[in-house]
Amino acid sequence: MKAIPDFLLILHINLLCQICPDQVLAEVKSYNYPLDECMKICKEYAVRDALSFFLERAGNLNEAVYIAFDVHKEKSTK
Repeated sequence: MKAIPDFLLILHINLLCQICPDQVLAEVKSYNYPLDECMKICKEYAVRDALSFFLERAGNLNEAVYIAFDVHKEKSTK
């Protein structure tokens, strides 16, 4: 099986963030997406649960936990 080129993975996440942001986290957990580019896209479109996942992967645990906690708090108050 051939690997999917990074530019297609980045494009896919960009479009998914715009169209179905609630599906981004499940998607990024299912495949090894390029870290830096996808983190920037998630930050740009405020897809914070996926951003937290990428931050954790990058080793920035403090910020990842802070964002994950904030997302959880928002969901629990709705």
